[in-house]
Amino acid sequence: MKRWKQLIGLATVLLLTSLPFAIQEPYFLRVIILFGIYAIYALALDFLIGFLGEVSFGHAAFLGIGAYATGILVERYQFSYWAAAPVALGLAGATGFVVGFATLRLRGVHFAILTLASSEILRLVALNWQEFTHGSMGLSVADPSVPLLGQGRSFTPATYYYFVFFILVLVFRLLARLVASPVGNSMVAIRENHSLAAAVGIPIFKVKLMAFVISGVIAAMAGVAYAPFVGIIGPDLLGSGYSALGLLMVIVGGKGTLYGALVGAFVFSIITEMFRFANELRMMAFAVFLLASLVLNPGGIVSLLFRAWERLTRARTGVVAEAQEK
Repeated sequence: MKRWKQLIGLATVLLLTSLPFAIQEPYFLRVIILFGIYAIYALALDFLIGFLGEVSFGHAAFLGIGAYATGILVERYQFSYWAAAPVALGLAGATGFVVGFATLRLRGVHFAILTLASSEILRLVALNWQEFTHGSMGLSVADPSVPLLGQGRSFTPATYYYFVFFILVLVFRLLARLVASPVGNSMVAIRENHSLAAAVGIPIFKVKLMAFVISGVIAAMAGVAYAPFVGIIGPDLLGSGYSALGLLMVIVGGKGTLYGALVGAFVFSIITEMFRFANELRMMAFAVFLLASLVLNPGGIVSLLFRAWERLTRARTGVVAEAQEK
């Protein structure tokens, strides 16, 4: 099994590395880049929802903080993109600490509503503080320059692709290590039984606050990558629409696996784009698919893939056992 995982990992790395050379059309490469950004955002939410069990209805706030902070620092204060990005992540972490400290003592629907309120407050700030954000007109963000090559060399779609997927792989590896660590075990214990986790000495509030801040910073990473990719950002980036998008990616893909976040991002970026030629039918078919996946398969698409893999593995083991008996 370990060998198969290594082979799959190697094949994935080779595929991701060679993809820009295989895809000559910039439009399709941009769709794949969007998938990468969505996947980073979905991983941030899956870490919070799937492993801690806390549902945030306002996680787009961190996505927007990453995007807006980067754009304002670059366009208004003449920061380089590479200097603005860590400042934006630090601001998102500080915001996550403040919001988490104020809300994480509550649970369930009360926590969800407060996170939604926090996101809406930030959206109204972005809409009305026109001196900094340009309000509903949107804030333009220029393409970043390529490091070591000077200001005149901006990102191409290919270099942007490698940049986004470097962040995605880094985030996935980081979260996989955290999930397998004592911190991850504590998060799962809190998710499964809050009272029992407190009884065995797990510092519940501390673990929840740390997980919330980490999730917020990773969501801001997606915003930092998203801002120059789209070129112009508006207050809606902080609103409930993008929060709902993140939740749907996690739920449809399958929460609590990390792989489910990748599958959900794939569905909401690449699969939906494949049917853009039939706009009305596309939305109708996608709504039916979404409802069916939620009702018939609450574990998400990734649970179907895992079950198919287990059946294939059992069938392969049975064939090998029969061959050895003969």
